Amino acid sequence: MEKHLFIELYGKKGKIDINGLGGSYGVERITFYKMLPEMGPPETFAWEYPMADNSWEVEFNEFIEDIHHQAAVRSKFN
Repeated sequence: MEKHLFIELYGKKGKIDINGLGGSYGVERITFYKMLPEMGPPETFAWEYPMADNSWEVEFNEFIEDIHHQAAVRSKFN
């Protein structure tokens, strides 16, 4: 049975929204909302994954590994 995946992670510089599992839930999507110093609407970056892949599992496992090792979380937005 498929389950819907929806995760929101909040921080000082923005929010990441992970949504979907494909199939009947629609396209898998990750959205980054970058907060601006002057506030107002955030810059928004979105990526969609319409094909079958294991990227969610790989990314989540890497994130958990970083937490266990108290490593700085890697980001291309720094």
